Amino acid sequence: MKVFLDVNIFMDVLERRSGWTSSLALIQLVRNGKIEGYISALTVAILYFLRARIFREKKAKEDTKRIIRGFKF
Repeated sequence: MKVFLDVNIFMDVLERRSGWTSSLALIQLVRNGKIEGYISALTVAILYFLRARIFREKKAKEDTKRIIRGFKF
């Protein structure tokens, strides 16, 4: 099965927004190879810039790389 995930799924997890555990479960399905996960190339930029508004550049980059691990563009 292939799924396309919106940037908000990742932001749910990073910011621990309401329902974030469901979003995390979906991300884990992709990482565990149960489903094939795709994201928009813009998702990377959006995640980085949203994180960079709050954290330093290094952490914003690390968070972005970590959260999209296992996904295809």
